[in-house]
Amino acid sequence: MFNMLQYDSSNYIVSTDGDLLWFDKKRFRPFDTQQILPEKTINTAVKLENGNVLLGTEKGIVLCNIVQNKLVGYDILLKDYGISQITIRENQIWVGTDRGLYLYKDLTALKFNQYEQYYLQGKTVTTMAIFKEEELWIGADKVYKIKQGKVITYDPK
Repeated sequence: MFNMLQYDSSNYIVSTDGDLLWFDKKRFRPFDTQQILPEKTINTAVKLENGNVLLGTEKGIVLCNIVQNKLVGYDILLKDYGISQITIRENQIWVGTDRGLYLYKDLTALKFNQYEQYYLQGKTVTTMAIFKEEELWIGADKVYKIKQGKVITYDPK
């Protein structure tokens, strides 16, 4: 299991190295994703306020429209990017990739790849976490913190 996203109070979306599953706390049911996923391995999943889900893969982001635990529509974004992490903070979308960290002001900006900021150019982002609502911590070649638009580097050496 790579990711487990709580979709609502009693259901989860679970990604593995080969499947996307719906879990209702009793059983797992696979989504039919063969037609939509550019890559079987889903590294990250994030639910948007409107109920749609962003799935990060090694070949881009899949924006999924889910209705009653079924995929009813999709769009593929950032097709040539390896997506490792997606985090949403204050309606901003932070996307960790194999090329660095991108900040998008909203979903429309993400759809057109119109990023506001580009951090950690050329570095592979492996993990992200929000701390104290104003700090974003990033794991890459080192540990970084972004606070008020400034990057602070932590080197354990």
